[in-house]
Amino acid sequence: MAILLIEDSLADARLLQEVLKGSALTESHLVHVQRLQVAIDHLTREDFDIVLLDLTLPDSYGLASLDTVTAVTPHLPIVVLTNTNDDELAVRAVRHGAQDYLIKRQINSEVLVRALRYAIERKQSAEDLRIANETLELRVQQRTAELKAANESLWQEIAWRQQIQDRLALAQQVGKIGTFEWLLPEHQVLWTAELEALYGLQPGSFGDRPSPWLERIYPEDRGRVDVAMEQILNSGQGLNLEFRIIWPDGELHWIAITSSIFDDPLRQTQRMIGLHMDITEKKQLEAQFLRAQRLESLGTLASGIAHDLNNILTPVLSVAQLLPLKFPNINDQTRNLLTILETSARRGSDLIKQILSFARGIEGKRVCLQVSHLITEIRHIIRQTLPKSIDIFVEVDPDLWMVNGDVTQLHQVLMNLCVNARDAMPHGGSLSITAANVMVDDALARQHLDAIAGPHVEVTITDTGMGIAPALLPRIFDPFFTTKEIGKGTGLGLSAVLGIVRSHGGFIDVQ
Repeated sequence: MAILLIEDSLADARLLQEVLKGSALTESHLVHVQRLQVAIDHLTREDFDIVLLDLTLPDSYGLASLDTVTAVTPHLPIVVLTNTNDDELAVRAVRHGAQDYLIKRQINSEVLVRALRYAIERKQSAEDLRIANETLELRVQQRTAELKAANESLWQEIAWRQQIQDRLALAQQVGKIGTFEWLLPEHQVLWTAELEALYGLQPGSFGDRPSPWLERIYPEDRGRVDVAMEQILNSGQGLNLEFRIIWPDGELHWIAITSSIFDDPLRQTQRMIGLHMDITEKKQLEAQFLRAQRLESLGTLASGIAHDLNNILTPVLSVAQLLPLKFPNINDQTRNLLTILETSARRGSDLIKQILSFARGIEGKRVCLQVSHLITEIRHIIRQTLPKSIDIFVEVDPDLWMVNGDVTQLHQVLMNLCVNARDAMPHGGSLSITAANVMVDDALARQHLDAIAGPHVEVTITDTGMGIAPALLPRIFDPFFTTKEIGKGTGLGLSAVLGIVRSHGGFIDVQ
C-alpha cells in the first residue's frame, strides 16, 4: 500500500511510521512530506493508495488543505489527522471529501489499519457508485436520445396542430366569431370560450345547456329565436338568423348565427355545428348609412324649399323696407304693421339660413382658434341666462389643441346644445362642458361615417335631464323634428349643429 503522509511534525510522523511497522501494513510504502505544496508535487508524479493529512501545515491550514488535495486527486481516499477532538470539525471534514477523521493521541496500530482499510474501501465503493451512476446516466442519455428521435415527428405534428388551433382561436377573436356544437335530441351544447366572450361572459358560463344562452337574448327577439328553434328538427336546417343580446353590463349587441345539421352515425343522432358572429359594428354602420341617406334626401329637399322660400321672402323684405321711405307720412298703425312685416320676413330669412346650414354645411371664415376661449365665453353667457336651478360645470384640458374653424358657427353649435340641455331640465339639474385632446383611431373612425382617424378636440356636453328615448335617437338630427311643444322649437337646432360639425370635418356621438 502506497501512503502519502502530509505532516509538518517530525515526531508525529515518526510515531505513525512506528505504528505502521507494528501493524499488518508493515510492508506499506510511506512517503512523508511536511508541506502541502510538496505533497501536491508528489501527487502529480506518483500514484498513492491513500493520503494521511494533517490540517495544520506551514503553508496551509484547516479544511483549505483538504479542499486542495481533493481538487488535485478527487478519487484518492483521504484520512484527516488532528490534535483536537472536535466533532463539528470531523463532520465538516467528511463533507469536504475526507473518508475518516483520526485524533493523533488516540492512534494505535489497530485503529490506524482499520481506518486506512475502511477509507480505501469507502472510497472504492464511492468510486464504483460514481462509475455506475455515470454508466447509468450515459444509458439514460442514449435512451432519451432514442426516444427524442422516435418522438420528433410526433412533436412536430402536435406543434403543427397546435399552431393551427392557435391561429383559429386568434382568427375567431379578431373576427369576433365563436363556434358551438349542439347534440339536438339531448339538448347538450358545447360552447367555445370565444363564443362566450361574444356575450361578455367568462368561459364555462353557459355550461352545457341552451337555456343560459337563451336568457341573454333581448326580450323582443326571444320569440323569433324560439320559433326558429322549434323548426330545426322539422326542417332539418340549422339556425340562420340575427338577433340582439344583452351583456352583463346592460349593453346591447347584435349576433348572427350560421349553422348546419349533420347526422352522427356513431351516436345515431343529429348534431348542429355552427358559429356566432358579433355584427354590432355592422349594424351600427348600416344604421348610420341609412340615417345619412335620409338626411341627405331631407337636405336636398330642404335646400330646394329654402331656395324657393328665399326667392319669395326677398321681395317681401325689400318692400317692407322701402314702403316707409316712399310714404314717410303714413300713420303709426300702418308703420307698425310694416315693422311687423319686416320682422317676420327677417325671421323667415334666418330660418332659411338654418336650413341651408344643415343642407350644405355653410362655409364661414375659418381661422386658427382656441376652443377653450370659446367655452369660457359660452360659460359666461349661460351663467347669465340659464335658471339658477341649473348648476354649470366646465373642465377644459389646459393643453388643448388649436382647431381651424369659424368662431360664429362653433359658438352657434355650443349655444344650441346648451339650450337643448336647459330645455331638458325644467326643474333644474346640472350641465357640464368638457374639452380634451383625443386621438381617433381606425376602429373608432369605422363606427362613424363622418369620422377621420387622427387628432381631434373632443367637446362633451352632458346634462341630467329627462334624456332621449332610444327609439327617437335616429331622428333627432332630422330637420323640423322636435319633441318640444308647438311654438317652443323649430326642429332645426340639431340639424344646424350637425351641418356645422360636418363642415368642420368632425362628427357627433349622442348617448
